Order: sequence, then structure tokens, then C-alpha cells
Amino acid sequence: WASDSGDVSANFFIPSAPEFKIQFISFPKDTFVFPLNAETLTAYLEGIMLQFADQGIEILTYPEVTTGPAKFRIFGERALTISYSMDRNEQRITRGENWVEFDGMIHVVVVECPSRIFNQYYKDARVYLNSMSYFGGE
Repeated sequence: WASDSGDVSANFFIPSAPEFKIQFISFPKDTFVFPLNAETLTAYLEGIMLQFADQGIEILTYPEVTTGPAKFRIFGERALTISYSMDRNEQRITRGENWVEFDGMIHVVVVECPSRIFNQYYKDARVYLNSMSYFGGE
């Protein structure tokens, strides 16, 4: 865990492999002026595509609402998942973002690493984070 997490609530990384990251971001639902749904996240994803066009961005997963098994859960809630890859520092990086609204907050778990091993790292992160618990205050 990095004590200087910048704009994220928690930043986890491997000191000897800083290109592997797991970030946890939480913010009040009221500060996100749009409803959290597949359409809003698709617009957000298209904005990222424009912002990082010079880095060869490729959209891998658009958000969708399904009734099958969840790709990712945060505090037991089914997350909306997006993923994309881009060139950064002379390597291909894949970033998966998982968004959920829970208890008046929006929580986002970001998993990022080199594309060649993203699927396994994402799978491991999903298992580790699936055990997270939320202790809300009264």
C-alpha cells in the first residue's frame, strides 16, 4: 500500500514491479453529476478514447448489465466493468475499471498491469478483493 495515494483512496502496488497496480477510489454519489449506468460509463470510456488517442488506445470491454455471473464485485455488489489498453512507457498496458454505487458512495476498483498478463492479474485481484467488507457508520 502506498501512503501517498494521490487522487485515489488506496493505492496498492508491487515495489519491484510498479507497473502492477490496484487502486481503490471512493467518492460521494452526489459529486458524480450523472447516474451511474452503462450509458454514462460508455460516454466516459469514449472520452478516455479521445484523450489517449495518441497512445493507441483500444477498448476491450464496454459496460453492460447482465444476469450471468458478475465479472467483478465490490462489497458484494455487481460492478459495471470497463477495460482498455494503451501504449505507455514502451509497453502495452491494460486497465480494468469496476464501478459500483453502494451506501451513497461510488466505489471504483482499478486493476492495471502489462497487457500480456492482465487476465491472470485481474483474476487474482478479483479474488483478493471479493472478500472486502464494508462497515458503514450510523
